[in-house]
Amino acid sequence: FEQRVYSARISLPSLCSSLRGAPHRMLAARPQTEKHGSGSWLPFPDVFQADPPKFCLGISVVPEDGGLVVKSLSPNSASRGILKPNDVVHSVDGVLVGTTEQLRACLTAGLDGTNLTVRFRRGPKPMIARFRRRIEGSGACYLVPPPTAARGRGSE
Repeated sequence: FEQRVYSARISLPSLCSSLRGAPHRMLAARPQTEKHGSGSWLPFPDVFQADPPKFCLGISVVPEDGGLVVKSLSPNSASRGILKPNDVVHSVDGVLVGTTEQLRACLTAGLDGTNLTVRFRRGPKPMIARFRRRIEGSGACYLVPPPTAARGRGSE
């Protein structure tokens, strides 16, 4: 009588696709190596965690003291008709932004369907713009004005 041990193998791409979007704290691997032993758990946040959605305002900005100055807007920009060249963006969702990296981080911090508030200054006048994050089935990410948004409304 011969005893055989069989192991199940799952390809990494199929495992990753089935776990896409799961919180990285839930995902771990139990390595069978001398270095780590069989009892240690190692999280793999970069392997299994989905990339954050890339929402953008469609503006070109340059850092200036106290905010980001809008230099131009893309033709199909979510902010066209709301932001204008020379507006100074100060904060997104209450977080001060002084660099393009900070702006990108604030834009991608929310989930699909959540609102986004941009505070900016046009000349001496403080302004507020509101957008809604939207992800389509294809995975395309958009910022759109919510139906009840007041475009370029004065400060409250």
